[in-house]
Amino acid sequence: SGNDEIMLTAIAPNNFEYNINDSEQIFSMKILTKPSFKRIALKIPVKSLNKVLVELESAGLKIEHIYDY
Repeated sequence: SGNDEIMLTAIAPNNFEYNINDSEQIFSMKILTKPSFKRIALKIPVKSLNKVLVELESAGLKIEHIYDY
């Protein structure tokens, strides 16, 4: 819809250290029902979305939601 940036959330192990190029971590929060995991939110340029998705999945993260706002 013409957006230059998009936000997504992913589920990561608590020991996951954010270091993914072409994106910015907006926040990280514990998941109360799954204490060994956390939710991370990323701001990603749309042109880099495919690359970041591949990196997240390679790191073992589960994509939770891609927000189209």
